[in-house]
Amino acid sequence: MMMTMQMFTVLPGSTVSFTLPDMYSTPLTCGQAILGSSETSMLMLSDRSSRSSAASTKMFVGDLETIVRTLDFTKDDVEVSQARICTPSKAAQLSDSPYLLGLERNRLSMWDFRTQAGIVEWIDGREYGRGYNFKCLAASGDGHVVVGSADGKISMYKAGKLTKAQKVIPGIGKPITAIDITYDSSWILATTDDYLLVIGAVTEGGRRSAFTGTCAPGPVNMRLLRLTPDDEAAAGLAGYAFTNAKFPWVTESNSESDCERWITASRGSYTVMWNFARVKTSAGATFDDGD
Repeated sequence: MMMTMQMFTVLPGSTVSFTLPDMYSTPLTCGQAILGSSETSMLMLSDRSSRSSAASTKMFVGDLETIVRTLDFTKDDVEVSQARICTPSKAAQLSDSPYLLGLERNRLSMWDFRTQAGIVEWIDGREYGRGYNFKCLAASGDGHVVVGSADGKISMYKAGKLTKAQKVIPGIGKPITAIDITYDSSWILATTDDYLLVIGAVTEGGRRSAFTGTCAPGPVNMRLLRLTPDDEAAAGLAGYAFTNAKFPWVTESNSESDCERWITASRGSYTVMWNFARVKTSAGATFDDGD
């Protein structure tokens, strides 16, 4: 088959070049891309219509040294759309894991893309009823999954059990636009337009976890991070939203509990950072400034 070089646009503006089959004669817009297979490939959600806001039934697997394979998400011979994808554990992109987590508005699923038949096979998950409005997901080092929703709810799933959330934290007013989790599953970081939420997922020194259903019911250990009005005005950030807050992961750390040392988020043209150790140990519930 003849191959041609085409451009992938990875939102919001950067581009990546890959060799694609000739059937794709126009540039494709990629709404999300993640690394996989020991960081030798790029997994990209896209469709031929280049509608960046639409969910996709196709995934392009780009070997960073050769060409792109086009795979269809399929369950029972029916194409299934995906709005977001995620590796099944925090370190999976550094390994040759053949699995992938997928998310759509009312669906959470696990997929296997080892097939050579041009499809990604459904192996686990659930089609939930209307009203869940899932928006984003992340996985910990041991495979526990956290999902953020448009109504602000945060759902916590035990590794390998995507059919029922072990705990659901109610929203406090804003949609969750991005979410992350520490390697050891102890803390969750949720992004909203106006503030970040840092939520403790374990109690009793780590012996009980909300992901395994062993935590007692009741209020959660939560911190709210935001900028002061003075800081927003000084930096010209009024009207800009927080985006994609993360726990930067230090892979050379000797301790799982020390893998994450900072909380970072984008706001306008700035990167805002909080010292994670200070956030965890503070008795206050709200932090009004970053570093």
